[in-house]
Amino acid sequence: ADNTLDSSDHGIAGLSLNANAVMAGAETLTVSADTSGLRGKIDAFVASFNSVADFIESSTSYTTTAGKTTAGPLADNREIQTWLKQLRSTAFSSPAAGEIKNLSALGLDFSSSNSRLTVTSSTKLDTALANHATDVAKFFNNTTAGSPGLATAFATKLDAFIGTTGTAGQLNAKLEAYTKANTNLDSQIASLDRYLAQRRSQLEAGFMAMESAQSRLTQMQTQ
Repeated sequence: ADNTLDSSDHGIAGLSLNANAVMAGAETLTVSADTSGLRGKIDAFVASFNSVADFIESSTSYTTTAGKTTAGPLADNREIQTWLKQLRSTAFSSPAAGEIKNLSALGLDFSSSNSRLTVTSSTKLDTALANHATDVAKFFNNTTAGSPGLATAFATKLDAFIGTTGTAGQLNAKLEAYTKANTNLDSQIASLDRYLAQRRSQLEAGFMAMESAQSRLTQMQTQ
């Protein structure tokens, strides 16, 4: 009926062929997964995860330089520290998908010294992408209830942390709590400033009265 061959003709989802020229001879058409594109997406995911991990760790840790210990801006915030632990736990609990049983099957693992995700074996990752692309996709994107893929589970977890817009969820609740606390502190500081100003005025008035009385006493003594 037409010269376009889609999945209803050849059964391969996402593949469309447009036959618009007569071939001079036999040709071989190979359809395979875009492993380089998939690898690029996984590398970007790893880099993004590590960026978040580095930020949380630097913001919640204590550092010592030349004997001086400096606390991160969120060093006392245990809730933020648990976010990174929850993300790491989510990565380890991702369900198996065919030949991809876990992160290790993709040549990925967490560092033993920090929370960074690393490519421990590029060969294993490239092999998995070349030979089990469908399983890799399911491992990341499975949306089945009760066994979400890694990316799906991360998206759900991040929605709880920061909301779908990045400005809601638990983070927004924290910001509102900090804002309220800062407002209360500003109010207390303003009240203290007013008290100090009033107290200073009282002390200055008392000092002036004392000097006046001392001057009169000196005059009386002279007389």
